[in-house]
Amino acid sequence: MLSTFYFLWVWRVEPLAIYSLTNRLETVEIKDIRLSPNIDTNDLNTKVNAARKFISKGDRVKITLRFRGREMAHMNNSKHILDDFAQALSDIAVVDKAPKVEGRSMTMFLAEKR
Repeated sequence: MLSTFYFLWVWRVEPLAIYSLTNRLETVEIKDIRLSPNIDTNDLNTKVNAARKFISKGDRVKITLRFRGREMAHMNNSKHILDDFAQALSDIAVVDKAPKVEGRSMTMFLAEKR
């Protein structure tokens, strides 16, 4: 008799409990936006609008500033691009991780204000 109840619990009740738990989980995606150091203001505004759309959906945004060739020598002069990007989104987003140099790129994470 006990084995019958256990059989019913394993095959009918347990999968429903697991299914209801996984339905309640909220996933946050990380969207990636790539920039270059010689980006123009209108192009930057287009990227800001794309990031604004991602953040309003609840996703985190990873902004990557990629350096190529001779641009590597002037990495410290390009940090202002990421700062301007964060300033443009300061009304809806906060800097989750500050700009950090990793190899040939500089990355920064933005998340929705709470």
